[in-house]
Amino acid sequence: MKKTRNVWGFSIWEKSEMKNIYRNYNEEDLHAAYVHMTDHTGKVNDELREAISQKFNYDEFVKAAEYRKIVVKEKGRISFEIHKRVQKGEKMDVILENISSEIIGSSDLKIFILNKFDQFSKVRENDKIDEKIIFKSLLGLVIASVTGSLFFKAVINYIYRTVFIFSAGACLHHQLFGDLWDYRKDKR
Repeated sequence: MKKTRNVWGFSIWEKSEMKNIYRNYNEEDLHAAYVHMTDHTGKVNDELREAISQKFNYDEFVKAAEYRKIVVKEKGRISFEIHKRVQKGEKMDVILENISSEIIGSSDLKIFILNKFDQFSKVRENDKIDEKIIFKSLLGLVIASVTGSLFFKAVINYIYRTVFIFSAGACLHHQLFGDLWDYRKDKR
């Protein structure tokens, strides 16, 4: 690559020699870049098209990427359905019987449903509020209140003692040196 200076004196890379940033991407990264670009801009830039064409058949790659988008949407639909059913309290067998997919194979679908059911069940169990949690929160409230009150009392006592010591020091200073200050005032 060759660096040149533009009209304003800034260094720039010559456009004709710019490297394709996608050339080192693996297949997974190219799929992600393709999907992201088509979702946000609706088209693919020349550099990405060139990188895909160098490594793969472009039309087959596009079909595979579009299929992946469909699979991701289908998994999202299934996840939403599983989440809704887990929140209702349905059992695993009922969910397995009632959810189907024309896109995802039956064995992959079953594994996906089992994983999502386990994940959503743990979240549901974690979100439950029972007597044990309420007791622990009330105990924490009492401990925090007592600890805070003791700390506040210690701070007040420290401030009181500090003020008393400084006040006593100021009074002693006035008794010892008060006449000296009064003497200076009279000379003015």
